[in-house]
Amino acid sequence: MGDVLHRHGLTVTLHAPFVDLSAGSTDPAIRAVTRRRSEEVLNLVPSSPRTVVAHAATTGKRYDNFRKTWLENSVEFWGWVRKA
Repeated sequence: MGDVLHRHGLTVTLHAPFVDLSAGSTDPAIRAVTRRRSEEVLNLVPSSPRTVVAHAATTGKRYDNFRKTWLENSVEFWGWVRKA
């Protein structure tokens, strides 16, 4: 469907999954699932233009005890997107 819209000059925008996912999680398995779900949504979008709305999925109070670790994990996680 995205290809059809693209051929007609329409921009496709999708929202990346976020429920139960965390790019900065201290659990590598959660980060792996988050990446897999993110890759799946990117594969749905035509190559150009490609627009996906994604959120870091953090709240101030939820990660206060390990904010630095969460941020480092999140920055590392999102690094793959610029290569996609």
